[in-house]
Amino acid sequence: MSYDLQDAAWAAPIKPVAAKIILVYLAHKTNSKSGACFPSIKTISEYTGLDRKTVMKSLERLESMGMITSKKKIGCCTHYQVSREKLGEYADVTS
Repeated sequence: MSYDLQDAAWAAPIKPVAAKIILVYLAHKTNSKSGACFPSIKTISEYTGLDRKTVMKSLERLESMGMITSKKKIGCCTHYQVSREKLGEYADVTS
């Protein structure tokens, strides 16, 4: 869990709000040592209350904005990385 990333995600001017909620969720789930998280679309949908299509569209938007990167692992899952550099524009994420 990374509180500095969460604070920065809340401070970032992300629209629509669904994308912001997902960014905050990913920041919350980020491993502070590796910087990665890997929740499924289903898990993100369940925790945020957003439907699957909205989650997928929002993840694409966040990636196009440079807020996150994703890397699909064959036979496993997708690893997400929240951009400390990009979020550093909105709050201190140096830790």
